[in-house]
Amino acid sequence: MATSLAMARMAVESGTRHMVATPHAIEGLFPTTRDQVLRAVDELRQALQEEGIPLEVFPGQEIAFSPDVPERLARHELLTMGDWGRAVLMEMPSAGFPHRWQDVLFELRTMDLLPVIAHAERTVLVSDKHLLEQVRQVGARLQVTARPIHNGRTRHVVGEWVRAGDVVCIGSDGHGVGERKPVLVEVEGLYGGVGGEWKSAGGTTGPV
Repeated sequence: MATSLAMARMAVESGTRHMVATPHAIEGLFPTTRDQVLRAVDELRQALQEEGIPLEVFPGQEIAFSPDVPERLARHELLTMGDWGRAVLMEMPSAGFPHRWQDVLFELRTMDLLPVIAHAERTVLVSDKHLLEQVRQVGARLQVTARPIHNGRTRHVVGEWVRAGDVVCIGSDGHGVGERKPVLVEVEGLYGGVGGEWKSAGGTTGPV
């Protein structure tokens, strides 16, 4: 809890007032469940109130791709972003998109959910425009991480995605108070129009 509170203070100092916590949900590695995240967020909210930290935290998950994700969402085993029932943050393998990815994302669309590809700048989408077009056709969108946007190698590509309307949220990739901090203030000046309005979403920021 001490680290979480320190991260919250750091986020508030940089201008964040709303945050979605997006812990990894990876079967066999980080098997976090919806109920676990909801309990943890409730505990954090209480601690934030007791400490007088003006940060509103919402529950979410960064879900590793698996063919059974739609089924697990339907069974309420996994969380949508903010638990709002609107968008699903999904992590794809960096080496390439897995078999049946289009079927799974299309199924999410039939459930009235928006698939959002997590930290897309780390995937093959950076160099594969045909794959990017397939992502667009299935109705999915992208999340990018704040720090790599400042890297010259990816900045141009991410800028193209933003201008094309592919990016709906930007993540801090906050993992602690050291190198990977929960800070978005620098990138807001670059891409402040992403998602229509800026409210940080903890792992990510975008329309709330």
